[in-house]
Amino acid sequence: AAALGKYVLGLINPVTLAAAAVAALAYGYNQGATEVQRFNAALITSNNAAGTTSDKLADIAAGVANITNVTKGAAAEAVTAFAKSGAFNTDQIERFSTVAIRAQREVGTSVADTIAAFEKLGQKPLEASLKLNEGTNYLTRLLYEQIKALEEQGRVTEAAALAQSAYADASTSVADKLEKNLGTI
Repeated sequence: AAALGKYVLGLINPVTLAAAAVAALAYGYNQGATEVQRFNAALITSNNAAGTTSDKLADIAAGVANITNVTKGAAAEAVTAFAKSGAFNTDQIERFSTVAIRAQREVGTSVADTIAAFEKLGQKPLEASLKLNEGTNYLTRLLYEQIKALEEQGRVTEAAALAQSAYADASTSVADKLEKNLGTI
């Protein structure tokens, strides 16, 4: 054991440390370049419905990673998925990615399922709200009436924004409660 320890310590020298640093930098650069390529692909395939840039998506991913305490890579995957859907603007991508990651971690709902829920709320706010309410009970009577009134007036975009915001708030509240009830392990 002592001989092996001396041998291993003998391998650590300025040259091996420099080589390790170069390898780490190359790996980090490659990961960053891959993320940018994925952001660009998401923006291109959605015809840039979000109206943003890959740099902005990278900033959003960094912010989401910081807020949710996940790796930047995990946050970038969620941000990319929301951008690729083409159904959300930049502010929604940031907020809903945070909700999706927390829902995945705290509740066990996949990011893809959360995206699907937000998309449905954007397309048919009242119908989707009623369906989502069956499992989550987030819809209050007042909220239901507001969404219904907006849809009846032909203001579907406003109804969708209200439904999505209420669902995001409810999901965040559930995640907060579940996080507080977690043990130290």
